[in-house]
Amino acid sequence: HGRCLPLLLPGHVGVLCHKVVVRHTRAAAVPHAHCSPHPPLPEVMHITDWYATYCILAGISPKDAAGEAAGIPPIDSLDVWPMVSGANLTSPRQELFMSSSCLIQGDWKLITGKVSSASWAGPTYPNTSTAATNNTLDKYTADCRAGCLYNVGVEGDMTEHEDLARAEPDRLHAMLARLEQLKSTVWAA
Repeated sequence: HGRCLPLLLPGHVGVLCHKVVVRHTRAAAVPHAHCSPHPPLPEVMHITDWYATYCILAGISPKDAAGEAAGIPPIDSLDVWPMVSGANLTSPRQELFMSSSCLIQGDWKLITGKVSSASWAGPTYPNTSTAATNNTLDKYTADCRAGCLYNVGVEGDMTEHEDLARAEPDRLHAMLARLEQLKSTVWAA
């Protein structure tokens, strides 16, 4: 189950879906790897985690000492091989800084700003009613300027129908503060 924009079903393409979270890591395992057979884990990893994982598997350090010496921030990649291989059942990554407007911590997802394409699509989209009514997802916008908060865990609201920002003000404010802190660490050439 991917995690996408609020108000979009998992798997539908949207602004933040190109950075979708891998929730079922066994399907992403290296071909021919000796993995323990068991059901997919509802754990989080980011595509950047493959870098550190492959480096460790190859026996080299994923650190970029020369880059760090030049003032480039350290890599944001974690070795997920123990989880992918079945050696343990948990991800080393508990937080995902998706963008300057999206943060995931554990089962909680924070979205900020105005979000385009904020709607739920049917099982088949687009379809004939889409063309007949010109009712496309890009017509809908969610106002998350004060922060929209979703419990997107396996036992929560994975389709992001219920904004819990008012019910969880302490969590909302803590995640907003963390998002601001992370935004200040973004490095661009």
